[in-house]
Amino acid sequence: MGRKAEISIELAAVVVAAAAMWVAVSQGKAQREHNRLSVKPALTFDTDELIDGTLVKIDLRNSGLGPATVKRFTLYIDAKPVPEKDGDIWASAEKVLNLSDPRIKFSNYYYNAGDVIATGERQPIIDIERDVYEKLSDGDKALWNQAMPRLKIEVDYTSFYGDEFNARYP
Repeated sequence: MGRKAEISIELAAVVVAAAAMWVAVSQGKAQREHNRLSVKPALTFDTDELIDGTLVKIDLRNSGLGPATVKRFTLYIDAKPVPEKDGDIWASAEKVLNLSDPRIKFSNYYYNAGDVIATGERQPIIDIERDVYEKLSDGDKALWNQAMPRLKIEVDYTSFYGDEFNARYP
């Protein structure tokens, strides 16, 4: 075999090795992207309204494929963030919204930084039972209906891999 043939074979071997390396690196990148997507959380807000359009419930739901770790949960009223009072964001919000009257019985929830929201988890953020709302006086119903449009909620969260996301209501 001549020298030219040996060089051609060696060059072909280098080309094949380089192509194999490129395929391996590309496959590794694709696998990492697949892994990221296979545990990507997706936080969304769901609402429940009465026939007349009265908002009675706002839920936060993880409809993604992996857990979400909360970085920041912010409740806004009239576009201003509500400060926590003794570690409870709703204690301040109820006063600003005029919903601290014990006749207006509703449940509320907020997340702290570091809380994990599992795949499929649904948590009511604010919720007044339909029958409770129906029994309110007209004045208390008016307070509720004036308060709900003033609310905005924002959740910054990360995936298992540290990718950052944001969910907002509305």
